[in-house]
Amino acid sequence: MQLNKVINRNDFIAGSYYLAGQADVEHLVVGLGSKHRNTVRVSHVYHGVGGTHSVSVPDWLARAIQTHVESSYGHEAFVLHNHPRNEINAVLDNLPLASSADRAMMVRNALRPITAIKSLMGGGRVRFFLVENGYVREFRTPNVVALWEQAMAATV
Repeated sequence: MQLNKVINRNDFIAGSYYLAGQADVEHLVVGLGSKHRNTVRVSHVYHGVGGTHSVSVPDWLARAIQTHVESSYGHEAFVLHNHPRNEINAVLDNLPLASSADRAMMVRNALRPITAIKSLMGGGRVRFFLVENGYVREFRTPNVVALWEQAMAATV
């Protein structure tokens, strides 16, 4: 959905947090935008609702994210979702922890040649955020073992 008015990155993240922060099911919020000075101006937003333990990224949305990011040097995408409160969270009250599925999605994105080159050169990229236990946190570090295995499989 194209927004009537572009919003800054922090406003997008704050709005996404308020939408998904206390939800009993997982939500997926994706923002597409362009770098502008020291922020990103988000112009398009997608919102999807999943179940209590997962939310899927439709194939058309994954393609739209990649097309957007790869179409211009300064284009970025934000992928934010939440993990609903559960018994483990109640005991540990942990900061957001990305699941294996979350990290696998990041690895798939990181291995796309154009995206990887742009990211290394300071261009736009896909950034991943997780809401859990009243916190929102960007996760950046992929599962290094899975990344290595996928890179080796791609060279064979």
